[in-house]
Amino acid sequence: MGTTKKPNRKPSIKQQRAIDNVVENGGNISKGMRDAGYSIETAKNPSKLTNSRAWLEIMDEYLPDETLAEIHNKLLTKEEVIVRNNMSTGEIEVIPTGQIDVQAVKAGLDMAYKLKGSYAPEKSVVANIHLNAEKQEKSNSLIKGILGRSRDRKNT
Repeated sequence: MGTTKKPNRKPSIKQQRAIDNVVENGGNISKGMRDAGYSIETAKNPSKLTNSRAWLEIMDEYLPDETLAEIHNKLLTKEEVIVRNNMSTGEIEVIPTGQIDVQAVKAGLDMAYKLKGSYAPEKSVVANIHLNAEKQEKSNSLIKGILGRSRDRKNT
C-alpha cells in the first residue's frame, strides 16, 4: 500500500506573517516568528515553523533544489575578478584573474557540508563543581592572599 502525499495546504495567517517577516528581516527566523505573534518560547525553537508542511512547501516553491544546485555549482567554481576604473576611457572594467575565488568556494563548501549534514554535531561540556565548606574557605583565603600580595606589590 503506497503512501499518498497530502495536498498542498495554505500556510496559516501566522505562518505566512512569520515567513514574510523572515524575508524582510534578512533570514532571522526567531525574530520573524516573534514579530508574527508566536510566543517567545515557540520562537526559541524555529524548527516548529521550519519543519511545518507550509514552510517546506514555500521553500520548494521559491527555492527549488534544481535552482539551488545550479547556483551552488556556480559558487564552487567562481573565479576571482578585478574591477577597476579605466582612467583613459572612464569605463569600469571587470577583468577575470583566472584564479578561483577562495572566499566563494569556502562559503559554497561550507553550505554543501551543512546541507548534507556532514558536520559533526556541536558538543558542549557542562561541569558542576561542588566544593565542601572547608575547601571553599581555603579557596577564598588563597584568592584573598593572592589579591592582597598583588596590592602590596603595587603600593611598593
